[in-house]
Amino acid sequence: MIDIELRGNKLIGQIPTTIVGLENLQSLSLENNMLEGSIPSELCHLTKLAFLFLTNNKMSGPIPACLGDLTSLRKLFLDSNMFSSIPSTLTRLNYLLILYLSSNSLSGPLPIDIGKWKVLTTLDLSNNQFSGDVPTGVADLKDLTHFSLSNNRIMGSIPESFDELLSLEFLDMSRNNLSGEIPKSLEKLRYLKYFNVSFNRLEGEIPEGGSFGNYSIESFRGLKACVVQLDFMFQTAKLDLLEIPRQKLS
Repeated sequence: MIDIELRGNKLIGQIPTTIVGLENLQSLSLENNMLEGSIPSELCHLTKLAFLFLTNNKMSGPIPACLGDLTSLRKLFLDSNMFSSIPSTLTRLNYLLILYLSSNSLSGPLPIDIGKWKVLTTLDLSNNQFSGDVPTGVADLKDLTHFSLSNNRIMGSIPESFDELLSLEFLDMSRNNLSGEIPKSLEKLRYLKYFNVSFNRLEGEIPEGGSFGNYSIESFRGLKACVVQLDFMFQTAKLDLLEIPRQKLS
């Protein structure tokens, strides 16, 4: 057997340890069930596993370090559970394309060697409790198109090196504790269709070049001291209400 798909079947209990016997398994889809407990270490023996989908269950505990040994993994979906920590070994997954860890209880700093995910295209870490600075290694993810860090406790500044993420189409860093200025160098990201840094502690002028002329004021709501150009403010006529508390207008 190479593929198990049991999504949305109201499954309960835990993933059985007998799964270790499925040595040829390449895809395991158990999302949208009611599975509990932790990811069994026996799953880490499935060395041919390329796709693991556990989205929207009730699983908990730390993400096992041994998942980093599954070097065949291409897509890893662990979002909407109650996992508590991410192991540093996960960055061994050098061929990982998509990683969803959103809506868990993950805390602590982001992996310092996050740049090892060289071919990653999608990284969603939103709705957790991650803290500390954004690792500069993110700039090494040259194929990244979708990156979300929204609703965490990330501090520090937006790295200037983000201008090297030339494939980026979606960047959401809203609802954190970011400070400093929005780097003007981000104007280089010509494919960036969605950008949101609202509800942070950013200040200074909002860049106007590049794709920044296409973003609505909603991308910058709740910033304490950002300078907003009036012509930029009124570019979107679809807003029913425009509210910009405690911002500088020019």
